[in-house]
Amino acid sequence: MSEKTNERLLAWGIALEIMGINTAAVLKLLIGSSTNILSIMVMLLALLLMINYGRGMRFYGINAAAGVIFAYSVFTIILSVVAKYKGTELPGQFEPVYQVFYLLEILALWNNNERLNSKRVLKTLYYLSVVLSVAYLILILLNMVKTGNVLFNTLGTDSEGKGVVTRASSAKVAFITFAATITYREYIKNRLEKIANVGALAVGTILLIISTRRSVYIMFIAMLIMLMWDKGLLKKYVDLRKFKLIVYSVVAVVAVAALAAIASPKVYNVLENVFNFFINGIKTYLGTSKKEDMAASIRMGSLDEVKENYFHNSSISEILFGRGYMTKWVDIPIAQAIYDLGAIGGLFYIIAGVIVPIKYVLKKQTEPILIFAQCLVLQIIFNNVSSGCPYGVFLPIIFMVLLAKREKEKINEDITD
Repeated sequence: MSEKTNERLLAWGIALEIMGINTAAVLKLLIGSSTNILSIMVMLLALLLMINYGRGMRFYGINAAAGVIFAYSVFTIILSVVAKYKGTELPGQFEPVYQVFYLLEILALWNNNERLNSKRVLKTLYYLSVVLSVAYLILILLNMVKTGNVLFNTLGTDSEGKGVVTRASSAKVAFITFAATITYREYIKNRLEKIANVGALAVGTILLIISTRRSVYIMFIAMLIMLMWDKGLLKKYVDLRKFKLIVYSVVAVVAVAALAAIASPKVYNVLENVFNFFINGIKTYLGTSKKEDMAASIRMGSLDEVKENYFHNSSISEILFGRGYMTKWVDIPIAQAIYDLGAIGGLFYIIAGVIVPIKYVLKKQTEPILIFAQCLVLQIIFNNVSSGCPYGVFLPIIFMVLLAKREKEKINEDITD
């Protein structure tokens, strides 16, 4: 097999690992399937594509950060198997098979980092994310037309009764599409491709708005700030006159909305409801209100319960080593890690899932693939205090760590030469 073919296969493997669940979701809706076998098949395909069959297991770029992540991943797999055997794990909550898949994908990436073609990986992610964004947008808009409901929630249900396409998954696709589109633009020279690139940005932005995920809106703003002020990518492509035009347009829209609100009570009520929707959501996340976002309200209620259990109803061993793998769903990764794994396991997660990502996001990067990886890691940082679980989230971090190490070695070689 030629080197180019190997590079293409690895690129598709990485792309499917990052967006495999979303790819499976579209396939489920298109063929009308509710089985989770499709998700497992896509993950298996990603793993098979990432394996380098022409060499043994030689791990490249091992450092302290990667070592902590690997140790934590192995430890949580053991705990998940024990919980499955004892029957103490909540049903359907991050089964051991998914944990094993993620660990094997981390090892495959680790073993193949030397042959990774950065431009090809970013190009593959760019095209896949745009296709998925278009598919998501079409499916959601068709559902809106069919139901007459302009507020999207979920599409389809899987074998466990969960939504196949949700607001969270559509927001994730939109976020990745925007990050890939902005960073891949560095390689685009053709005028037609540049126009298509702008169209991809528009699709990603519309999908993000439709998702109505406030936490992702905040994450999106943080990504824009990171790109604009630290990386200079947006500044590079938006000159001062265009930027002023955008600012004037936003001011004009706000002014028109204000005048319409004054002239029409109905418009005022709509704008007031939208404003309150976001404010109440932020209050709910901060724990000062529980009135608007049902998911966030449940999350805050679960957090109150686990805090009470952990600090007032736990033995010393439970405080240090936790109550076991996924015995209760908290939906806040840091709190979930401490409750499941105790203070010791929680500390490992904070190092691997919080400190290491922040360290690499704050580093100034110039390579497009590294900037894209930073955007992926930014998602993990925000999810730590918004939603999710502390398992199976580390491949983007390993991706970032390995790429940064390789880039540093390349710079050192250039200096030596």
